[in-house]
Amino acid sequence: MNSFTCLTASEWRNLCSMGRIRIHESRAASGQLNPDFFDVLFALAPDRFALGDTSDFLVVEFIQLQQKIDGHHPPGFNQGVFWLLLDQVVQFFPIKSDDAWTFEGDADKARVAISAAVFEPQWVEWSKNQMVNQACMNGLSLCRSFGLGNGTSIDESELSHWRGLALRSCYPSAPGLGFEDIQELLLKSTECLFDLVREDSANGSIFISGPIEWINLRSNTNFLENDLDLAEQAQGLHEKYWSHAFDPCLADSEDITLFSSSLKGKFPNMFPGPWSPELIALYVRYSHLIKFGSVPPEEIIAAVNAIRKPDDQSSAQLLAFLIGVSLGANKVHALDRLLHPLSFKVAMSNVDTAQVSGPISTVNSLQTL
Repeated sequence: MNSFTCLTASEWRNLCSMGRIRIHESRAASGQLNPDFFDVLFALAPDRFALGDTSDFLVVEFIQLQQKIDGHHPPGFNQGVFWLLLDQVVQFFPIKSDDAWTFEGDADKARVAISAAVFEPQWVEWSKNQMVNQACMNGLSLCRSFGLGNGTSIDESELSHWRGLALRSCYPSAPGLGFEDIQELLLKSTECLFDLVREDSANGSIFISGPIEWINLRSNTNFLENDLDLAEQAQGLHEKYWSHAFDPCLADSEDITLFSSSLKGKFPNMFPGPWSPELIALYVRYSHLIKFGSVPPEEIIAAVNAIRKPDDQSSAQLLAFLIGVSLGANKVHALDRLLHPLSFKVAMSNVDTAQVSGPISTVNSLQTL
């Protein structure tokens, strides 16, 4: 039975050029070509900065690894390092069809063949699952940075809940999960809601229009036409906060809090549990800005803290999770370093933490996320 492994482009070029490379035996997978096999094979692939990127590695099918060549063991043989020889290779596979051109030029020079991307469907499914797992980790990591939730102590039921939210956020139309209507509809309708409140997005009035448009969207009506007292209250507040530049701290304003309480009292099914009117307004705004623009990190911190109550932190935890899912690993890590600069021993002590960014490969200012 042949074995498979994933090589980086550099390893592949060395193998084609020299006829041999060193490789640890744990990177090889063999067995029936079923979902469990592909999980193992792809899990052994090099880690990517952008999950799903496959342009600099490919799958190799080979007969066997060699312990030695002309009596020479590879360095590290006692630790499981073997030789992979070109004459033991059966086929080279790009992961995706679009990646083939990356290797064709060097393959022609080395006089080796590149096969079809037969593993692409399995890779798409595997990377989708990993994307959701990573998004969930990002959300929980940001919660932990804010000191929200139970840290690393998460049971299977709770993890399933968070992963479900991450799945709906990453793939809003994903079928087959029994979510509450509010979660499914809100995460599907975020951009639609933003379009409805776009004119308010730079003003404090989004805390009024955001939850109103959410109720209208869910109920498929204009509820203010049937509630003149609430309509008058909403109009007055909207006019007042239209003149205020957006500030996440406005979520904690007394009159906005009272208006939100009125909405929750009249429409409890629209705002169950932690899904408060303030959270919905903040999430609709920031999810759009994160996707299509940039956000100052201090705004993210202020937004989460604005809805963090001493007796109930569930809304703040939910907002932190959803924003973490939207931001991605590098920006969540950058925020973590900003919030906890002393936790990273390798960080330079003389660097202004407000200017520290994420991964070294993309060192930029943390002025925006």
